[in-house]
Amino acid sequence: MTRPSKAWPARLRPSRSLRLRLVLWIAVLAGTSILAGASASYLAARAELRHQIDESLLLLSQVPPPAPPPEQCVAVPPQVGGRDRLVVRAQVVDADGSVCTVDGGPALPVAAADLAIARSGRGTSLRDVTVAGEPMRLRTVAIGDGHAIQFFRSTREMNQALRRLARFLAAATALTLVLVALLGGLLARRLLRPVETLTRAAERIAATGLEVPIEVTGHDEVGRLSAAFRHMTLALAEARRRQRQLVADAGHELRSPLTSLRTNVELLARSRSQGRPLAAGEELDLCAAVVSQTDELAHLVDELVELAQDHRHDEATGFADVDLGEVVSRALDRVRLRSPQTPFVRTGDGTAIQLRAHPASLERALVNVLDNAVKFSPPDEPVGVDTRAEGGWVTVTVADSGRGVAEEDLPRVFDRFWRAADAQDHAGSGLGLAIVQQTAHLHDGDVEIRRRASGGVAVTIRLPRPA
Repeated sequence: MTRPSKAWPARLRPSRSLRLRLVLWIAVLAGTSILAGASASYLAARAELRHQIDESLLLLSQVPPPAPPPEQCVAVPPQVGGRDRLVVRAQVVDADGSVCTVDGGPALPVAAADLAIARSGRGTSLRDVTVAGEPMRLRTVAIGDGHAIQFFRSTREMNQALRRLARFLAAATALTLVLVALLGGLLARRLLRPVETLTRAAERIAATGLEVPIEVTGHDEVGRLSAAFRHMTLALAEARRRQRQLVADAGHELRSPLTSLRTNVELLARSRSQGRPLAAGEELDLCAAVVSQTDELAHLVDELVELAQDHRHDEATGFADVDLGEVVSRALDRVRLRSPQTPFVRTGDGTAIQLRAHPASLERALVNVLDNAVKFSPPDEPVGVDTRAEGGWVTVTVADSGRGVAEEDLPRVFDRFWRAADAQDHAGSGLGLAIVQQTAHLHDGDVEIRRRASGGVAVTIRLPRPA
């Protein structure tokens, strides 16, 4: 039998190329910037060199020699420089296209624009030409009487210098890109180290559970992600612990009424199947016990469901502007139906108190507090209900005259399924006050219980009041 694969699903498999992609992006961006800078440097150098050549030709063309006599060609002597390739030379162009070169040098090409300048006796032109494989810069200037003079200078030295500059910039760019890639790799490794830590933690969580410590370093976005991830895992671990505790406690609490209910049902079934029916009074008592245990079990299930809904409500799930007095009145009406013999005394603010709340949850919490007060108060003893608005808070205090709670038991009264030793003879699941505390926290409030000097306890629910 083949064992199931432990490979990650494709959409959850951690990407191992994130660092490579980051390095590539750094290299691309740096390379683009370096290439742009090198190209700009090359073009600037080329433009400057060409400008210097053009300037040397322009200085000579500003004072051209006079037009030659028709019967002879004027030989224009070499101008500027000592090396042959840096010498500025010239030739005279006649209106009919004939030329007179200097020192027997090669004749330069004459274009239509040059002839037009010679014929018109005005204007100038500037262009690149190649003569016998020699690149040149050529300027044509009119000198009158149907003649023009052409000054030209070789650009071979300029081109060689530009090629050397291009090779240097290419080598410098390649070396810089290699250094950027190495530094980018080191930087990416350092930046992504917290991400790798989170990835390993997520893999461990997926494999073993939520109890995984996560180290938080720095206060940047990655540090905030690590902190948020740690808080999330701690919250999930706490929720999981509470869920397990709730399941364990619920199983323990459900076992007792289920065992009792099963015993009574089996007793009824056995008496019928064996032909030994119980006496009428015993059978009615047994049926009443079954109904009572069923009600207790249903009540316990309802409280477990309410307690398991450990979530915050938003606008879409029931929060609304409510009148606290009306909620208290509805809770009192429900409790009076179950305990008509108990008097309730309302005190506090007589005006309407408005607050933002979840009406059903708040009413359920008030019913639980009132039920506890009735349960532990002597018969016919009044239960006080005080409602007040103080600053930005509203309070509802329910006070009874019962036995109270021992001082050492006060910190545990809101624990799930906890019941005081002297309360075991009263029906209940130990979830009522836990639901009250959950509801108070749901409304960003709190709840407290204190012993009364005159006997009994006072439970106060404190909720924020909208500004």
